[in-house]
Amino acid sequence: MKVLQSILWLCLPGALLSQSLNTPTELKSLVRNSSIEYAYTAQKVNHVKAETVSITKTLFQREAEGEVLLSSYEEIESKNLKNLRTKAITALQKKDYGKARKYLKSGLESMPDNSSFMTLIGQSYRQQGQNDEALSWYDKATLNNRIDYEAYLETAQILMEKQEYETALKAALFAKALNRNDIEVHKTLVKIALFNGMSYNEWAFEPKVEIKNTSDKVQIIYEGDPWKAYGMSEAVWDHEPDYAATKKTKKSHKLDMIRYKESLLNGVIAYELMKYSDPKINYPELEAFSMAIGEGLTDEYINYEIIALKNPKLISAMSEEELDKTIQYILLAHFDKLPEKYALKDVDTNPQTIINKEIISE
Repeated sequence: MKVLQSILWLCLPGALLSQSLNTPTELKSLVRNSSIEYAYTAQKVNHVKAETVSITKTLFQREAEGEVLLSSYEEIESKNLKNLRTKAITALQKKDYGKARKYLKSGLESMPDNSSFMTLIGQSYRQQGQNDEALSWYDKATLNNRIDYEAYLETAQILMEKQEYETALKAALFAKALNRNDIEVHKTLVKIALFNGMSYNEWAFEPKVEIKNTSDKVQIIYEGDPWKAYGMSEAVWDHEPDYAATKKTKKSHKLDMIRYKESLLNGVIAYELMKYSDPKINYPELEAFSMAIGEGLTDEYINYEIIALKNPKLISAMSEEELDKTIQYILLAHFDKLPEKYALKDVDTNPQTIINKEIISE
């Protein structure tokens, strides 16, 4: 089985930063020989949903001392540009589209790479029903700033209206990756997926495990053996003295990425062993990580499903290649082809077919 071969490979010395990941058997041995007492309780876990945030301002990348930093245009705009922005938005609200464009184009003379102004011009044309002109301005916005999620969102919505569903899906995927928690982005993506004969699998990373440290033991409360294996790894990382120090890494890699991979890998191994007897719907997080292992997209899983859930700006800071791989991961883990009778459009849009066709990168 491909996924199990990939798992075993990850466990080999040198597979990850020259440091192997410990398997459930190895962790059980460590726990048995530990001076700390670990106790396990199988029961329902009352998981508290993570608080999520959305991006509300147009971000762009800039370099400073060799590092990629994120800023919003509003943070760096001059007083005059801020004034022009305010006047343009007021004019749009009054449906005075010509005046709005006049203000925005004046602003672009001072700051020609301001994609936020370009997107607003696009919105002015869209509100007038001039969709082709709107699309040209959204295209200018994303050419100047490839992380302008709002330009991708507006593009996707217009292309859906024009029944250009596959291209609309591409734009919607960029918007979703860049602002994963935005409600309008999500609704648009789900609708476009249906027109492409696909369903969007909605789930969030919510491990069904709770770890409590009492005066005399570490208590691991879990739902199902896969989460027990995951929880055991997390407990070891949290409570075993100097365990993290054994995972030596290069400076360019973060220790928490190794921790995520080790804990998830342990959960997936237990999941793979029991998934034929336990309904997989109970473990969407582990099913997705299993698929990510098979396609070499484990970093993308962790970045998108765990870190970006609370910090969506992480995706905006990615390189073009990293962003494309994140979109590839989203297609892999969150989409299924619908039975033909439920599809709104008769087209071959199997997620793997889309990945192979590379519609996510030109």
